[in-house]
Amino acid sequence: MYNDIYKKNIEHSQQWKGFTAELFDAVQQQLVESHVNFFTDLSEAEKTLFLERAAKAIRRGNAYKEVVLQISSCLEDQLSSCVAIEMQESGSVSTRSERFQSHVRYGMVNLLHKWPDMKYKLHALFNQPLSSEIRKVAWRLFLSNTKARMEYLTRVSKNTAKFSIDLDISMKCDTLLSTEPTFKHLQDSKSDEPGESLCRGVENILQAALGVLFVGYLNMTTLLYIWDQEEREALRMNHIEKMKQEERHRKLREEEEIRLEEERLQRQLEETKRINNEQRLYLEEQLAEERQHRYDIQKNAEEQIGLLQAEIRKIKGDRQPSVDIFTVNSFGTPPPSIESKSPVQNHQLPPLTQQNTTQDNTALPGSMSKTSTN
Repeated sequence: MYNDIYKKNIEHSQQWKGFTAELFDAVQQQLVESHVNFFTDLSEAEKTLFLERAAKAIRRGNAYKEVVLQISSCLEDQLSSCVAIEMQESGSVSTRSERFQSHVRYGMVNLLHKWPDMKYKLHALFNQPLSSEIRKVAWRLFLSNTKARMEYLTRVSKNTAKFSIDLDISMKCDTLLSTEPTFKHLQDSKSDEPGESLCRGVENILQAALGVLFVGYLNMTTLLYIWDQEEREALRMNHIEKMKQEERHRKLREEEEIRLEEERLQRQLEETKRINNEQRLYLEEQLAEERQHRYDIQKNAEEQIGLLQAEIRKIKGDRQPSVDIFTVNSFGTPPPSIESKSPVQNHQLPPLTQQNTTQDNTALPGSMSKTSTN
């Protein structure tokens, strides 16, 4: 209950809001650099990696320091409240400092179990006495590397000959046992068989020394040397694992970039298709309207041509002369010429001329009819 209360107090504080704002900005900057649209598009491993990088980027800022101070203050208040309540409720003779230390040890053990990588923070406690709970967890974290041990045992089982590095380590261990006063009583301890694995020999030799470490009378060089035997392999394996993890993250980022590029190209293709369809429909509509307009113009022209032709036929019909009114008498007798008035010509007029005149007068209506028709 108290944890929830103090947790809510920290989450509603201004220091926490400032820290989360800077953390969000750092994560957003990484998203922009990685060409990722949303944080939810990342996988769980990528989310963890982005948050770790963002936290490292803002660790030296004021917001980080302020939120750490705020959390420390809240933890001190919570611890003081818990200790005060326990002392009121319980009738034990434990002092206030002992209860504080008990809670601190319990919290350290839980943190080491939850986040084993925090074991490196124990370097600040060199040459200082530690409780058995913390010492046990520290040794288990620093000296137990199941993967490295199994790999070593596999190599030894395949090749019974000692490696040169094993001989070097064995000689350093013998030198340590002979020079360090603390291990003088272990100098005569030998492994059961000279040919057994180095792992078992070192375990038998150092078994008695495990209980005296972290008690205040081992110097820094000795502790670093003992830890280096296992830490070197652990660092190498951690480096290899880190490289593999970075390679996986790189492949994931490449696949994510390829996927985003394909989505962008697909959206661009769909948009192009949509625009082309709209343009095609627009052009078809324009073409249909143009055809309808030309059809209307042609229809109107044909109607006007028909009206004009009818009007022309009507006018031609009105202008055509009637055959019945054209007779011989309708033309009249032409006046006599000067020559016809002479007496000689009047008595000598041949009959043929009068006959031809009669024929011409008779044929005149027919020729006029043809002319009118033409």
